Amino acid sequence: MQSVIAKLQIVGLLSTRNNILGRQRIVRCLYYFGNSMDEYRSTSYGVLLLRLTAGIALLAHSLYLKVFVFTMSGTSSFFESIGLPGLLAWLVLGVEVTTGAMLVLGFKTRYAALAAIPVLLGATWAHSSNGWLFSSTGGGWEYPAFWTVVLIAIALCGDGAYAVTRHCASDKNTAN
Repeated sequence: MQSVIAKLQIVGLLSTRNNILGRQRIVRCLYYFGNSMDEYRSTSYGVLLLRLTAGIALLAHSLYLKVFVFTMSGTSSFFESIGLPGLLAWLVLGVEVTTGAMLVLGFKTRYAALAAIPVLLGATWAHSSNGWLFSSTGGGWEYPAFWTVVLIAIALCGDGAYAVTRHCASDKNTAN
């Protein structure tokens, strides 16, 4: 709060006084300009929500859909039907499970998001011939394109709140 007050004093938007009127003016300025700590906290929780949603979606898509619904032999057959090697299905499964777990835990979040982006770009390509809407027969490209952008946003934002990486870094700093 002191840094916000100092910035406002430099700009000339706030003159501090020790009376009640001065304190009201500080509160009014904080109302308009926001408290940077609260903004950081809400952003951190927003990134957490985004990270958890993307991680759970990747885990559900890989473990539930590919393994239990389509089975890995069916997934491999689908990859071959669109001209990709069947073994690539196993690589995609591994990337989705690993990056999904990393996102949920908040472990190396930027790397996890960057590693998952090529998979989602591939899914966008695989569904591009089906039209835009994902409700189209065979699924369109809008949904995987959306998740690609979500992963780019996560890669740009970082870990967010309650990330394992953040706790590991703070443990290293306290050990020194």
